[in-house]
Amino acid sequence: MRERYVYPSLQDDYETVQVYNSPQVNDDYLALYAGKNAPDKVYKNGAHTVKVEILSNQITDATAPDRVATIRYKKIIRRLADNSTRSEYWDARFTFHSDPDKEMSDAEREINYFGFTVTSWQTDREIRGGE
Repeated sequence: MRERYVYPSLQDDYETVQVYNSPQVNDDYLALYAGKNAPDKVYKNGAHTVKVEILSNQITDATAPDRVATIRYKKIIRRLADNSTRSEYWDARFTFHSDPDKEMSDAEREINYFGFTVTSWQTDREIRGGE
């Protein structure tokens, strides 16, 4: 949800992603949408969509209680005016844990029952990319 972009579902994705973030990660996420490179500006609101395909993932232990996930993924960016596509290859590295006792509203608990919490988030675009 965090890396995809579909304008009609943007608000729902924006709100849902925040339910899974720690306060610091959430601040960074909100700053992304407030900046000049906000996805809705980059993709010109509804002019493009971005589909994400996971190419590989690896989960390892980290400093308790966190674990580390490294995800390699492809963004397929579609220009809706002519249906043309281009692909970008990215790596995401994030730490996470589950906290079933995490304080949440009832609505948030329905979305994130086990209290899954992302505690750090970093993405890097691959220079060369490719499958």
